[in-house]
Amino acid sequence: MYTVTLAFIVFLLLCWGIFWRNSSLLYPTHSRIKPGRRIVALTFDDGPHSQVTPLVLDVLARHNVKATFFCVGKHAENYPELIRRTHSEGHLVANHSYEHSRSFFFLGPKRTERSIRRAGEAIYRIIGCHPRYYRAPVGIKTPPQALAAWKQKLAFIGWTRWPRDGGPQKLTVSKIRKLLSATRDGDIIVLHDGKVDLSGNEVLKETHNSGMQECLPLLIEGLREKGLIPVRLDEMLNEPAYSSQPAAELKGKAFWRELFRSLAQEHTEPLRLSLALATGVFIGCSPLFGFHSLLGLMTAAKFRLNKLAVIAGTNISNPITGPLAIFATIQIGWRILTGSWLSLEVNKIGMDSTLVSADHILASWLIGLTIVGTGLALFLGCIFYALFRLKKAQ
Repeated sequence: MYTVTLAFIVFLLLCWGIFWRNSSLLYPTHSRIKPGRRIVALTFDDGPHSQVTPLVLDVLARHNVKATFFCVGKHAENYPELIRRTHSEGHLVANHSYEHSRSFFFLGPKRTERSIRRAGEAIYRIIGCHPRYYRAPVGIKTPPQALAAWKQKLAFIGWTRWPRDGGPQKLTVSKIRKLLSATRDGDIIVLHDGKVDLSGNEVLKETHNSGMQECLPLLIEGLREKGLIPVRLDEMLNEPAYSSQPAAELKGKAFWRELFRSLAQEHTEPLRLSLALATGVFIGCSPLFGFHSLLGLMTAAKFRLNKLAVIAGTNISNPITGPLAIFATIQIGWRILTGSWLSLEVNKIGMDSTLVSADHILASWLIGLTIVGTGLALFLGCIFYALFRLKKAQ
């Protein structure tokens, strides 16, 4: 039962990381910025579309607004002139996978990487720049997408506001008014200039263009009335939107060397390194055996900590120090629960098996974790913080 419960908790965490568009559990994801600059990012998905995209570009040009377009690779190949126009008018062109179909979510790592790389190469052939920004179709970030994004040095982009205009849905004035009421400084807004079905095919027979023509000017004017300025994503994030060349494909030993190098070099400030180590120690003291490394990696991704340092911290549960940490944690928890220390005499265990049942032991472990786990984490974190600062000063 204990193992099943832990597995279910990890399953829920993975689901959150995959299905919540702004989760950074699997890969760091940009969803908004801190307020104060009075800007929002206006983004468009699933294009280019032969009817809608030109209309959107006309509206943006009339209102002197720059936006970011997440383009489907095969549609970019079908309408290269729209990609060129989008780029030449000062908008960003970003990656939205090659096919944008439901089958994409079930592809393995190699085919997923091939799809994302193929979309980037299609855009590169048209505008001469390789897009660094990537948005997962429907916002679902599968582990193969996270791996592909890392290998291609892409930045995952989420969103915070959407008026529900994707697929067969139409953009309406009432939806725009609700969107304007909810939009705040630092939001990333997503609209759709492309219309695709579940197979990733372009939908031509629909009325989305008329809704966009009426509603997009209303949205821009409403944002400005609220004192919010629509900008491109690179202006909001202060990160480059393009690279001059696609990232090299990593295979075999080159993949493992680059993986270790990137993990070793990320977030190496003394404070972040010590926090990462302390986080790993706390996780390593928990009863989540079998999941320490996975939880450590997800926590490091979520809070942008050094992954290797977190994994190193979880090794507090090694065969030498692990039993000591576990014993101290359970004893402290037992003392808090019962007011006495846990007896390890064999005859007493046999006489009162309920007293030392798994439920009681687990409860004591979890309670003791708040004291022993936190204490060890703080103690070792402070020691290594001093060592990291000393090494950096040398």
